[in-house]
Amino acid sequence: MAWLRQARHAVRIDSIPDNLFSRVAEGTHKAIFARLAKGPAPRRDRVSRKLKAGAEVDLYGIVLHVLKEIRPGIQTIHFNELREAMAKIIEHSDQLPRTEEVRRVLKAMAQIASHDESSTPVFDWEEHEESLHMTDPFFVFYLKWGRF
Repeated sequence: MAWLRQARHAVRIDSIPDNLFSRVAEGTHKAIFARLAKGPAPRRDRVSRKLKAGAEVDLYGIVLHVLKEIRPGIQTIHFNELREAMAKIIEHSDQLPRTEEVRRVLKAMAQIASHDESSTPVFDWEEHEESLHMTDPFFVFYLKWGRF
């Protein structure tokens, strides 16, 4: 049981709905998430890979699933950490994307994030540091609680 104080009135909360955070997440960064998952217009067919969780997604989707698994918070994630996490979520180890493919997708996703209508990008890919910087707490919240 929790108590909230608002102004001079105490409000008793007997229970918090199980899906409260998921419902809040749906209103935060679902649109930019969808643009990142879609990626730029493909020049050729994209390769889908099956995840251990059952979903079948292309490399853009894999990156987002990896970020959800890492549950980064506002921090920097090194490229090697991303690759290790990919190996853990992809069902067949022989389907692990090539290093250059992953770098290309991270660069494209950072470009999509930087051209979003929001004031700051949700994340930034530093090519020379090989690091992904999570910069938006609402996007991180969506990664953790959103449904995808």
